[in-house]
Amino acid sequence: MLDSMRTLHSLGITDGEIFHSRQTTTAYEYAAGALKSKNTGTDEGFGVRILKEKRLGFSYSSSKSGIADAARAALSLSQFAAPSQFSFAPQQEYRKLDAYEQRAAEVSEKELKDITLQIADAAGRHAEVQRILVVAQQGEAAIANTNLLLAQEKTTSFMAYAEAKDKDGFGFSDYSGYRMLKDPEALGEQAGTMANEMKGPKKLPAGKYPVIFSQDTLSSLLGLLAYSFSGEQRRRKISRLWDKEGQKLFDEKLTIWDDPLADAESRSGFDGEGVASRRMPLIEKGVLRNFYYNREIAALAGLPREGNCARGGYESPPGAGGSNTVIEKGEGEPEQELKKYVYIESMHGLHTANTTSGDFGAEVSVAFLHEGGRKTPVRGFMVSENVFNLFGKIQSVGASQETRGGFIAPKISFRDVPLIS
Repeated sequence: MLDSMRTLHSLGITDGEIFHSRQTTTAYEYAAGALKSKNTGTDEGFGVRILKEKRLGFSYSSSKSGIADAARAALSLSQFAAPSQFSFAPQQEYRKLDAYEQRAAEVSEKELKDITLQIADAAGRHAEVQRILVVAQQGEAAIANTNLLLAQEKTTSFMAYAEAKDKDGFGFSDYSGYRMLKDPEALGEQAGTMANEMKGPKKLPAGKYPVIFSQDTLSSLLGLLAYSFSGEQRRRKISRLWDKEGQKLFDEKLTIWDDPLADAESRSGFDGEGVASRRMPLIEKGVLRNFYYNREIAALAGLPREGNCARGGYESPPGAGGSNTVIEKGEGEPEQELKKYVYIESMHGLHTANTTSGDFGAEVSVAFLHEGGRKTPVRGFMVSENVFNLFGKIQSVGASQETRGGFIAPKISFRDVPLIS
């Protein structure tokens, strides 16, 4: 990174930043009874931001030799940006919080192939295997700027996904984290068993039901909610919450943190601009506390905020965004407290939601009606709700949390959720 920064100095640039990332990916896919493909590759590049006359420009290069050209392009593009009081992050100290596991970094192609086949074999004991995907990644990232800031870390990522079918029953299971999957057979068993249990689904009568969402669906719902926590959307007064900070808007049992310090997939000692990581409350006991900002958006909004931004890669500048999402646990046992409820494993269609109003309609693909100790597969209905309204009617929050990727949450039950057949 020091050589890269010298390139900026050689061009006479005194206010700039370089972000470097390198990621190697190996993937196996199993379908139609055989390993279908093996993909390996490395993606590396440099993102460059230049500040001139209070205007910020960005460009990137996929090679070190192209940094000078990227810097010139960023300098030229800065003239079109809005002026602000933006400044690059100062030099600072970091906690060592790499999302990195040595075993995951050293996993061989043979091991990945064996894991893929173990998942397929386990799923195949209960149902017909549709698809298995296993992906291992290792990478590194570094940020340096003309304020003498230097931040760098190593990362690993492991993902496994399984689909199975038993006649008209569909099942799936997945895992993601920075550590290796510990029990491939258990993941395959879950997909096969779910497919078997979903055979012959019943039609659910329309109505309002108590609902518990799986970790995957709950995470997707929070992703829809997160749009309104963008500092940029707030600055433009697009967010429904733009003037609601400090107000109680959600159920008092709901507390959500953005926590890059948590032991989960998105842990890091620094954010996308090199600002030292910190834990930030988004919602505390139903009260709206914070929004996501990067330094540029905060400067444009005239606010002294920083430390909650993310990068999608070297090809884009850092934007307002989070890290690990943590829902604080409660004292309840949602699945034991309810005599009747619908457990929704998966649904699709949230991409069509109105992100401003929060209204959504999602088709449910895998769900079970729990009633009187019985578990009945149900299908052919939609969840029609408003995400702000949904998180305002929490019935119970579980006493233990589960970690899935960068999402840490307990089970949560919601009352009176409209399900439309």
